[in-house]
Amino acid sequence: MAKKRLSQHFLRDPGVLNRIAEAAGLSPGTEAVEIGAGSGGLTRVLAERVRPGGRIVAVEIDDSFLESLRDMENVEVVHADILKTPLPTLLKAPGPVIGNLPYHITTPVIEWLVQHRSMCTSATLMAQREFARRAALAPGEKGCGSISVFVHYYFEVKTLFDVGPGAFTPRPKVWSTVFRLKPLKEPRVQPLDEEVFFAAARAAFGQRRKTLRNALKSRFPNRIEALREAGIDDSRRGETLSMEELRALSDALCIR
Repeated sequence: MAKKRLSQHFLRDPGVLNRIAEAAGLSPGTEAVEIGAGSGGLTRVLAERVRPGGRIVAVEIDDSFLESLRDMENVEVVHADILKTPLPTLLKAPGPVIGNLPYHITTPVIEWLVQHRSMCTSATLMAQREFARRAALAPGEKGCGSISVFVHYYFEVKTLFDVGPGAFTPRPKVWSTVFRLKPLKEPRVQPLDEEVFFAAARAAFGQRRKTLRNALKSRFPNRIEALREAGIDDSRRGETLSMEELRALSDALCIR
């Protein structure tokens, strides 16, 4: 029985399950982490892919599924909240992460991946389509947002395929998208202060129709001088800024 408080929608379509496993690039001997194993539909497919010699570490917060998950071969079941579980306690060496994410924890899971990116070789995730598409947009592309900046700062990102509501039980009201994250060796840009960089990004995108002159006003009183120093027209909107322009803007905000 799906629990509404946990945003549970169980993926049942065999074709989609196999496509996710294929996209994750699993092979015999691989050790991987699955976020939110639930009733185990994807877990079984993943476990088959890594035989012989591999294992799937299935992390599940709902104790009603633990017994059935533990019946699977080469699956280690961890009863825990993934957001409170360090990835190095789950994997012996860096490896892939796979998950059909409850919509309400998508951003927190990406933040968790950022914290543990040295232990993650790739993350193949399914989330609400609108979120996945926005995350995949590079800063400067129409429709991008602060989540685009955050994701592209740390990862290479690629959308893979969409999944309709009929693939799930119960049916969600929205479409989903499978996408892949690969951690960068270094952040895409090197701002003087990461905190200021992300604060500037949030402010620039917080009120999408406002010009930068107005969007940055409440957070950065020195915005006019900083924009001028960065060579950015203050009548532009946040979604038009490239990652490098955001870096130049945040650096200018730091030194004024």
